[in-house]
Amino acid sequence: IAGSALTDELIIAPGSAAMASLGRCVDVGAEDLDGMLALAKIARNTRPIESATHIAEVNNPVCGDKVIASIQLQDNIITDASVITRGCALCEAGCGLWIETCTGHSLDEIDDIGQRLLRWLQQDEQPCPLEQAAPLAPVRAIKNRHQCVMLAFRTSTAFTPV
Repeated sequence: IAGSALTDELIIAPGSAAMASLGRCVDVGAEDLDGMLALAKIARNTRPIESATHIAEVNNPVCGDKVIASIQLQDNIITDASVITRGCALCEAGCGLWIETCTGHSLDEIDDIGQRLLRWLQQDEQPCPLEQAAPLAPVRAIKNRHQCVMLAFRTSTAFTPV
């Protein structure tokens, strides 16, 4: 994986460790790969919220992924969201999806969306509950990577006031 500070361009070489982190034994087409990387880039480009009202930290002890999420709640609705991610590309993509989904929803709604997304990943629900999650379809076949994608959505029940 290579990045350029000048262009903020992310390049993943076939056969690289970064490509492997997107899932083994799964055929990830160029369009899905581009979609996953776009979601991951959203997570990498978020900045801390100066006026955050709540914070949550969750981790996946199996693989070491870690997410610290901050939100600003106003009348029980998320008006701003930020995330710091230490994890694989799939965890970053899940965080980017979470960022794209949060604003305008309550924590209960985000929890519900997360539950539906997990059921979709587990192939128990059709169609995909979030249009933006479509590039993650190849991950459905890799059960042990579902928690990587879902880690940010687990914050909905872990937030505490700042």
